[in-house]
Amino acid sequence: MRKRLFILFVAVVMAVSVMGQEYPTMFLGIPIDGSKQEMIHNLQSKGFVYSSQLDCFSGIINGEQVLVALRIDNGKVCQVIIGNLQTYSEKQVKEKFNNLMKQFNDDPNYISARLDQTFIDKKERISKTGKDYAAYYMQITHELDTTIWMKDMDKIAKEVAEQFADRDLSEREQDVLGVYIEQMAIRQQYLNNIVWFKILKNKKGYSIAIYYDNLYNKSSGSDL
Repeated sequence: MRKRLFILFVAVVMAVSVMGQEYPTMFLGIPIDGSKQEMIHNLQSKGFVYSSQLDCFSGIINGEQVLVALRIDNGKVCQVIIGNLQTYSEKQVKEKFNNLMKQFNDDPNYISARLDQTFIDKKERISKTGKDYAAYYMQITHELDTTIWMKDMDKIAKEVAEQFADRDLSEREQDVLGVYIEQMAIRQQYLNNIVWFKILKNKKGYSIAIYYDNLYNKSSGSDL
């Protein structure tokens, strides 16, 4: 049932539209929005050094030296990318990845975007599995709008009812579905505020890149 619920979660989240005002994702208290020059100025005011030759910044985040790059879409900043300059061993990168997950899990400004998100097992050989290792979170950029939340719960509940119309659900299963519906409806309001990170492999070892996405500013394909 858990696998079926997760597939349903993904389908419903993709299907239900987000309502209301736009709230850009924040990076170090700076809205990921506006022009490139505005973001350069804002990051420089935070102590980051901009290289016009490399078109990126250097600075320290979370105690480590990093490079910071910007992605622009239709003249607006839509993504901030942070890359570690340090290279890790397989053991080190697993520890780094799990520590980042713990930091995000413990931060009240974020909720997990994936219901099956787990830490990397210490015994797992990431060099042998062929898997992509990434973790996804939604940034809580504003107070939950309960009116929209109730409307989204109603929409999602109807989708769930259709999916399980052929099942005689137990009381426990109904309780589980109720919790999923509530959680999915909450996430609807933060679908455009995604912060995620993944493990990258290079010739020397491993590194981690972190991405702050303001999906409000990304092209939706409507102009194709």
